[in-house]
Amino acid sequence: MRQYISTLCLLLSAAFSVLSCMSEDESSVTLYDDTAITEFHIASAKIIRHTLSSTGEDSTFIVTDETISSYPFSIDHLRGEIYNVDSLPLGTDAEKLLCSYYTKNNGYVLIENIMNDSVKYLSTTDSTDFRVPRYVQVHASDNSAFRRYRITVNVRQEEKGLSKWTGMQDCDDFKVLNDMRLLVSGNTLYAIGSTGVNTVVYTCDVTDGNTWTAQNIALGADIYNNVAARNDSLFILDGETVKVSVDGGRSFAGLASATGLVRLVGCGTSELHAIYATGEPAVSTDGGRTWTVDNIEADNAADRLMLPAHAISYNCSAFKFNENTDYAVMAVTRNANDEHPVMWRKIMEYGVGGQPGKWVNISPADSYSHPLPAMKSLALFEFGGNRYAVGLQPNEDGSTTQPSPIYESRDGGITWKSNTKHTLPEGIDSSATSIAVCTAGDGNIWIVCGGTGQVWRGRLGI
Repeated sequence: MRQYISTLCLLLSAAFSVLSCMSEDESSVTLYDDTAITEFHIASAKIIRHTLSSTGEDSTFIVTDETISSYPFSIDHLRGEIYNVDSLPLGTDAEKLLCSYYTKNNGYVLIENIMNDSVKYLSTTDSTDFRVPRYVQVHASDNSAFRRYRITVNVRQEEKGLSKWTGMQDCDDFKVLNDMRLLVSGNTLYAIGSTGVNTVVYTCDVTDGNTWTAQNIALGADIYNNVAARNDSLFILDGETVKVSVDGGRSFAGLASATGLVRLVGCGTSELHAIYATGEPAVSTDGGRTWTVDNIEADNAADRLMLPAHAISYNCSAFKFNENTDYAVMAVTRNANDEHPVMWRKIMEYGVGGQPGKWVNISPADSYSHPLPAMKSLALFEFGGNRYAVGLQPNEDGSTTQPSPIYESRDGGITWKSNTKHTLPEGIDSSATSIAVCTAGDGNIWIVCGGTGQVWRGRLGI
């Protein structure tokens, strides 16, 4: 309600301003009941440039670049989308962009704040923060109607075509871990691994990567395989009891017992996902307190069950085609000798009026000869709106394992392909006993390796 009152006040103020500027001798002004944004571009931006000093050291300086206005923006009036296909140059400060636009029939353009609960005029003289997609409203000059657009300004994050990785300090504690999971919630990275006897929890700030703090708690050996993180909360499944930690993994409190669950899989913005002992998927929409059978769709009855499950890999991240929507992908390797995991996907709308989603079995026939191979320590992660997978695969003689290529899926987990643009760190140790990956909120990808203790931070080639 606050948004609509604010919008009305702005529009009435604008209308009164126009009328007050008119003299009695001036002819009447024609007002229109339709409008649209007909052109949009970034007029000016501050860009960080790199140079070498006289001593050969790298240094940076900032320039104000107006040639950036030549980057075209597409306008999809039907879907209400404004975006640039060609990303703005590397180093562009998206927080302070000066924009320019034109409207049909002199419509007023208001921009919603980040929380979408208030609006103000979209200025062409003051900079605007486009680090995240912004929503604007263009109102007809007679105030009878408006259109809403989402403006997405894409900025190149790394040099085109290159994957860049930075090696952090090795963590000696990780060298004794057989299996690992890596999760992120807010500004905290959780490295959770098994010693073969216990599950241990380590935390690290996403701005650091070098200092990992062991939490003074010992969990069951298989707990590492039953974890999820969201909103600064770490969830685990201990037997059939769902527990939560709100202090970074130092202590856990019970949420639900005797649930009938055998595997906690992961979580999105509004849902926690698990699997019942019956093999049916389970969902909780109240933070793990109550659980019900989740919606599911498959070609036949056998494929409706997610068990047996030798290994499960999961990723849930924002759906790039819709706001307030998550997209989850799950890879279920049923037996140790399976060549390919069974793939599942689920779309979850959590905004006002959102529709319930369901798990859909991706048939092997849909993979068009490009299914994801089954691998030890398979990890799924998101980058740039697409899904990726990496794991440990056998050497040609089958005696040991080594890190696999990075597999990319551009169609939501149906087909998976590797290419030379997406590479693991050149110095990654091939003797790792496990590999775990996650993508932080700032877009950086993190890799931790059990057995070697290596920690990497980087981005994929685009």
